[in-house]
Amino acid sequence: MHLRRKAIIALAVVGLLATSGLAYAAPTESEDTSFSYAYDPAFHVLVWSISDPADECVLPGEDSTYVVDGVISVSSVGATCPLTAAEVAGPNGQINHGMFMKLFNSLYDGQGGRGCLNRYLAQSSLGKDDQKIRVSEVDPDFVHAETATVATLDFVTALTVCTHGKSDEPHGKSGESHGKSGEPHGNSAAAPGHNK
Repeated sequence: MHLRRKAIIALAVVGLLATSGLAYAAPTESEDTSFSYAYDPAFHVLVWSISDPADECVLPGEDSTYVVDGVISVSSVGATCPLTAAEVAGPNGQINHGMFMKLFNSLYDGQGGRGCLNRYLAQSSLGKDDQKIRVSEVDPDFVHAETATVATLDFVTALTVCTHGKSDEPHGKSGESHGKSGEPHGNSAAAPGHNK
């Protein structure tokens, strides 16, 4: 019995060493892009940041101030990340998942493709459940963000790899989510996020 126990332990140790050797030998890709996004449902504003993780930039949080001058921007004491912000709304004021995807794709100004980032929005809960607003539910008294509107932003951050052509390839379930949203994508003259 004692000999059998030693043999089992020896086999377990050999197995662990072999597995760890394989894991060590496997090449890993380092994440080169940090993608953060936040949504303020009170003013229907989506904010996102695309940066190099090595920069360790600081995102705005509490007491973020919306500055509106044709295009919404966000400022916050101590924030250093590059930010893009815009109001999410369909042509009739509706908000759904497709509107978030359309907004991001219409304002995305990164180089190359956007698939490495799109998948995170596509798999998010943005514009779903309690964030969804049908045309019949649009508040006629809705107040748009104005200069010095103060808000708190809670960001979701993902680290991903966007080099070596991977940003041009579809990832994950991004394509499925787009198909289910039923909303058009890409550049559009009627893109949301621009107050008219």
